Amino acid sequence: MVVLTASDTAYAIAKATKGFDDLVSFSQVYVDQDKKKYSSSAQPTPTSSFAIHHAPMIGTLDSLTANYNDAVHVCTEHTTLLCTLSPSISVQHSVLKSPIPFVRDRDAVFSQVQRSYVDSKGRQCYAWYRTSLAAVAAPVTACIRATVNSWGSVLVQVTPHTLTQFTVMDVDWSGNVSSWVAARLASKLVAPLTLVGHRASSAPSSATISREPPKVINNARRCAMCRVRPSMGKRDLVVCVACSHVVCQACSDLSVTSPRCLACLLGMRKRNVSVISSTEPLTASSSSSSSMVSTDVDCVTPRTLPACKSTMSHRNRRKLWSSKQPSAVTDLGYVAELYPGAFEADLHCPIWWQVC
Repeated sequence: MVVLTASDTAYAIAKATKGFDDLVSFSQVYVDQDKKKYSSSAQPTPTSSFAIHHAPMIGTLDSLTANYNDAVHVCTEHTTLLCTLSPSISVQHSVLKSPIPFVRDRDAVFSQVQRSYVDSKGRQCYAWYRTSLAAVAAPVTACIRATVNSWGSVLVQVTPHTLTQFTVMDVDWSGNVSSWVAARLASKLVAPLTLVGHRASSAPSSATISREPPKVINNARRCAMCRVRPSMGKRDLVVCVACSHVVCQACSDLSVTSPRCLACLLGMRKRNVSVISSTEPLTASSSSSSSMVSTDVDCVTPRTLPACKSTMSHRNRRKLWSSKQPSAVTDLGYVAELYPGAFEADLHCPIWWQVC
């Protein structure tokens, strides 16, 4: 165990708390379209890397928080608890294994904050945040010391079976590291967190969690509707926020903020049609006294009410609308005004003869 002075403890708690609050605020205002802007402005040194991950995933917050430490430790080789500053803040030392054989491993000493809270919309949330501490003496290892500027994740329970994950990582790897190696190190730490909720919800207990690196959801799953598995270079599988099924972009509607599969969209449209048809008699009875529409005709048109209501879609109702239309009565009163003596003559004589 490492013992910190009072000033170092106060500084570590203040730094971790401020970073945690900034992470939560950033997750609420983040927009996916500005991802490149954040990535280009957050690399002060050539050896640092910045990564953002924002996507929905399957799982519940209760099962996720119960097994979250075991799932996060998959991306690290060894983690040691140095000291505890508060019930939710601790100081840890982790060894980050390099994905490249000829690149040395990195280690970092950081303070970690883990808290559960309720956001302004009443949704259950869980977040953790890590930042480096330079005043703490770390164990002697053969690794290169890395600096964790900011590394955290925010999980929001959107639906009973769907979560939204927002992960940000800004790490300076130090040493002689090229840009592509730094990108590989960053993706190795961010990518495994995408399936934490799915693995935690499907595992019966923390003892049965697999220690193998989790696969990317796009390569391990098929589309629930067309059953097509995307290729290695494509990342076009999304999780429906309504039914939690994994579907491709061709079978989902990406125009809305939250992706939904076509089956859920079709069900919502049919439900809206049934609700509209059930409320039509109330609106028609209130407006029948002031309108010129008559409900006594035998045909069915968009302005008249059919004899019976149903929950048919617009395609089937269009057939009813295109049925027999009411025949309009032609007014011939202008003939008597043009030819006033035509109707006073002998009825047995043709009208055209009398006019001539």
